[in-house]
Amino acid sequence: METIVTRLNHAFATPALAQLASGCLECVTREFIPGGENGCTEKLRIVRFFEIDDSGFLKIRAGFVPRLTAHLTAVGIDIVVEDRTRWPILEQATNNLPDTNSGSDRGLSQAIVNSPRGRIVADARDHFRLVSLLCLVFAAACVLIVTANREQRDKLLARLTSDSNRPVSTHQDVAWGAFNRVTVITSHFFAGVSRVNNDFDVIVFLGAETVTGDNAYETACQLNNELVYCLVPPSYQPDELIQLRLEAICGPVIHSDVATAPTVQVVMLETPSMLAPGKLSPLERKRATIWHNDQRNDLIADIALAMGNGDIGTLSHRGGFLPEHVDLLTTIPNPGIAILVESAGHGRELLRRLPHWTLNTAIPDDDGALESGTCHRSIVTQAFASHGVFANILVRATGTASPLMVRGFPSMQQRGAIVLFDLADCFDVHAIRDTHERIADYRSRGWPVEAGNSWIAHQEVQENTKRKNGRGARA
Repeated sequence: METIVTRLNHAFATPALAQLASGCLECVTREFIPGGENGCTEKLRIVRFFEIDDSGFLKIRAGFVPRLTAHLTAVGIDIVVEDRTRWPILEQATNNLPDTNSGSDRGLSQAIVNSPRGRIVADARDHFRLVSLLCLVFAAACVLIVTANREQRDKLLARLTSDSNRPVSTHQDVAWGAFNRVTVITSHFFAGVSRVNNDFDVIVFLGAETVTGDNAYETACQLNNELVYCLVPPSYQPDELIQLRLEAICGPVIHSDVATAPTVQVVMLETPSMLAPGKLSPLERKRATIWHNDQRNDLIADIALAMGNGDIGTLSHRGGFLPEHVDLLTTIPNPGIAILVESAGHGRELLRRLPHWTLNTAIPDDDGALESGTCHRSIVTQAFASHGVFANILVRATGTASPLMVRGFPSMQQRGAIVLFDLADCFDVHAIRDTHERIADYRSRGWPVEAGNSWIAHQEVQENTKRKNGRGARA
């Protein structure tokens, strides 16, 4: 049995646990420096979110305790968390919870008084209302609210002024003498205002960007006596570095006002091997390896047709599907299928192979109107995807590293299996990197990913290279 001790907003662990922290409290980032053969040189850097003192003891932000506990439990270590902090503001709030008719608001109020820090997931349209609720929960506390910009600050200031009879101000006219004041500032002024005599009991960040930027994060790391909360929209999908920064300061999700999105099963298809061309511009490379790659396009078309027709033989042999994936697809009667492409040119290449499908782009027709939606079997461009794509099965053929941005996928109204097929391109270092980024994006959303043996081998080599070339750095 091992113990993690928390004091205010920091936590400490024994040397035995410190040796295992790197598995969940560090990430690898890429830096691009001008110079080199291609105009810039890429350097890898390991960013560590922990400190180990001369005696070998581990020190972390208390927001990481749930993550570290889960990591250690997964490797078979029993953990006890000993909180040696007394939070008078939380005790006071517990005895004075506001009356509300909303079950969700009652749940949020209870989650807040049970947690000295946490993230609150809610639609951006509800953020102002929830900030007002937070101010009610902490009616006798000094509250600092950090917004992203002036417009958001001014609108929130007006809302809080009308909702409450307590002092509400900006950084320019802080009512320092009031014991229960509310101060609303932009992140630009966070460093200056938050350091004045440690004069705030509660800090609320309105949006993750207000706390994860370099300057704001550096300031937030100095917070010690304050309760800290952050409101984030459900669509927020940060990269690994930003996720760790957010978690360090604000801790885990303690409440969600959003219905749980359906889980998407991701299947990475094995792509045909090919010899990547020599030196090409980025556009020429896309055309040669993605848009006009006949073997790759044939595979996409064959799999799309087989899924639509329930052709298990083709799915098993041409796509290299595992038996459970075939079983999964056969449970979707007459599925809606969409193929996502980056450009209309790539879409036309696939349309030649799928003549009875439709191609949806963001190019207006002669009357200036866009297509109103997608049919049951469609090819859609990335630009059109922002207007809405509704499908049980999405085939992503873009080959890019960007996070998946498809409005309506997955839909909260969908029932049954939802499947995303992607292509595990590994014909050159660029393709391997881009595939790795896409898989990381899927996993950050909580979607299970299945990949073939050849891609797993490439990924292991890449991770080993990162570890070898990375240089340590503190967060």
